[in-house]
Amino acid sequence: MVFSDEPRLEGFTRRFDPDLAARLDGGAAVVLAVPDDPEHRFEQGGGLREVFLGFTDAAGRPARVEVYVPVDVEGSTARAVGLLVPPVVGGLLAVALAVLPLSVALARRRERERIERRDAARYGLAAGELARRDLARRLHDDVLPAWPRPG
Repeated sequence: MVFSDEPRLEGFTRRFDPDLAARLDGGAAVVLAVPDDPEHRFEQGGGLREVFLGFTDAAGRPARVEVYVPVDVEGSTARAVGLLVPPVVGGLLAVALAVLPLSVALARRRERERIERRDAARYGLAAGELARRDLARRLHDDVLPAWPRPG
């Protein structure tokens, strides 16, 4: 440890995790929960996250930075919900209001078409019944009485 805000840690050395080193050397930024171990005894509490960044120093050698960032997950979530819910609800209401006239017009058109189909079916049935009655009357009045009756 070259420099720390906790002077008791400066000069402390340890073997760096090879998997973490490979990720950092590949250009990734890695965020981890602070481990609960003696090495991290000064960073416990306060909702901290351990952030590692890899870079190349001026001499071209790989270097790494470890910082602790305070993270308030619950507070951030509450703020995000507070920021996002009003526009989402407002957007949904705007869409509903925009679609409402079209929905009403379509419902009215469907009702008119249903009534027209019903009336057309009734007209067809009535016309068929009139044609049947007319045919029956003609057959009864015109064709059958004109036949010679056996005598």
